[in-house]
Amino acid sequence: MLTTRQTSIHIGPLVLGFLLAVTLIGPTPVAKSSLADSSGDALVTSQVSNSSEPLFSRPTFLPLRAPTRVTCVFTNCRPLGSNHHGFWAIDFVGSFGDPIYASGHGVAYVGGRFTGCRKSQDDRRGNWVWVDHGAGLTSQYRHLKSISIKNGQRVTPNTKLGTMGSSGDVAPCRTPYLHFEINQTIGQDSERIEPPPLYACHGKQTISYPNQLDAKGWDNVVPDATVRSDGSYCVGQPDRAGAPANAKAQVLKSLTSLRVTWDSPKVKPELVSTFSVATQPFHPKTNEWGKVRYHLANGRATELQVNNLKRRATYRVSVAALDPAGASPWAKASDVIMAAKPNKPIIKAARVTNRTVDLRWKRNGNGSRKITQAKVGIAKIKKGEERKTKWRKRSAKVRVITWSGLRPGKKYVLKARYKNVVGYGRAAKMKIRLPK
Repeated sequence: MLTTRQTSIHIGPLVLGFLLAVTLIGPTPVAKSSLADSSGDALVTSQVSNSSEPLFSRPTFLPLRAPTRVTCVFTNCRPLGSNHHGFWAIDFVGSFGDPIYASGHGVAYVGGRFTGCRKSQDDRRGNWVWVDHGAGLTSQYRHLKSISIKNGQRVTPNTKLGTMGSSGDVAPCRTPYLHFEINQTIGQDSERIEPPPLYACHGKQTISYPNQLDAKGWDNVVPDATVRSDGSYCVGQPDRAGAPANAKAQVLKSLTSLRVTWDSPKVKPELVSTFSVATQPFHPKTNEWGKVRYHLANGRATELQVNNLKRRATYRVSVAALDPAGASPWAKASDVIMAAKPNKPIIKAARVTNRTVDLRWKRNGNGSRKITQAKVGIAKIKKGEERKTKWRKRSAKVRVITWSGLRPGKKYVLKARYKNVVGYGRAAKMKIRLPK
């Protein structure tokens, strides 16, 4: 069995924001928001689409069309050699109103809206948008003049996200520029990562920056070098792996671990290099879904054990496949509760007559969740075979039921079982024969 590998890398959350298809274990929590918040955390959901475009892909396209200057990455900033960012990001200086496009396929969200110069650290991003590229990979687009997308909108490299501006910049904030960064999350740790080479079209020719600028990486670009693109039409769609099938999550005996299993994708399984398993906790006090954690398994794996979960907590669990071009859609998600079903109650028969019997029962452990209901039953035994059970529901506080109208001298099976939020536990059974 594989165990979770929890490394420290950050990208943003993952979301496939539209139709939610969930297999439930216990009731489904209904969160305040079905999409994402401004921090980049979102639900793990599944979306079905008839589009020929993939749902997710890595952010590998230049997010600009008009000529712009690269003024800062990590250390190659103005003044030359200054460490302005202190992290991986690219500042592109252009003109107010230049269109900004998604750098890859994904689901876009409005991170925040602020149109003026920065007044506090909370305003530093200005108007900004982020795109979920699947499996914990996100891209951010800051300091926009305007925002063109809606929360949860599916985007491609041809989707306009907004226009270039200077919102959130230090006063007097007169320089129009795009702050572009890519984030990766593994486990719960998120970090900005080095931007990859970005494709651009010059007419029908596909070129790649910063290679086009004779630079080994973005931090080696000479400040004020110009980049441009005519779009993304010159780059064809690569073959992609499909989503994993039959994803399931089983609570293990410890009640702090899950065994997540899945089948390989039916489409292009040979392209899969890694599987990403996502777990997202539900917080009932705030009625919100929490931060997503991502756990990795190799491309030949069909199961993964996820540890260090909280007892009694509810988690949303799903699996995605990663190929060289990015993440697949998420498999159908499951909501699981880290608890066991109730144990079998202790039962006994009392006050047995030739036509009645009292069935009494009491608890024998509750599976770490509150008992919500009892279910008791009786079945005839005829010619050595148990017939159909007649069930009756009772509140969790009731401890006895009287079965009457029975036939003298006949055999019966008495049953009782408890229910908690996870479901009904196994039934306790006992056989009796009534006196004649």
